[in-house]
Amino acid sequence: MKGKYKIVQLNDGSISFADTLTGELIELDAETIKYVTIQTKEQYDYQEEHLEKFKKKRAYFHPFSYYGNLGKKSLSKIRNCNLKVTEFSVMLLLFEKCSYEKNFVKESKGKFADKKYISEQLKLSYVSVNNALKKLENEEIIKTVKKKSGKAIVVNPYIFFIGNTVSEETHELFKTTKWKEEMK
Repeated sequence: MKGKYKIVQLNDGSISFADTLTGELIELDAETIKYVTIQTKEQYDYQEEHLEKFKKKRAYFHPFSYYGNLGKKSLSKIRNCNLKVTEFSVMLLLFEKCSYEKNFVKESKGKFADKKYISEQLKLSYVSVNNALKKLENEEIIKTVKKKSGKAIVVNPYIFFIGNTVSEETHELFKTTKWKEEMK
């Protein structure tokens, strides 16, 4: 009888053990006692409280493209966006520069990549990069957010993602985009 048990006091004042899931009282014998873990009420409450906090904190999902992988489903949906070569090039650079689990686009020095950095990397004009970013944002492939250290470009994790879970911040940014439903 493996399981979690708690100590309970019966109406007659005696003490017994009850299964924490079913509430069923159990009799302890030599075989059962091997599997009983005794926790104080404080230990049990602490564990439950921290488990709930963990569940709330980690409001993540497992994306469809793991560890820097751009899946076939993503590519077929991106094809429907009718991106020009410049827009596609910018998108691929953004994918390459994604940060782990947050999907913020960063330079090699760790700061957020900006339009100037992107134009230098791709040898494109600032105007071309600006127009490409607008198109990608209109298609919900990226979003631009304000951070303490400046504006940040975030890639939609339903399309491309590095890691195996998504930070809550990134999840909140993209949970209502068209890509969430399209990638199911």
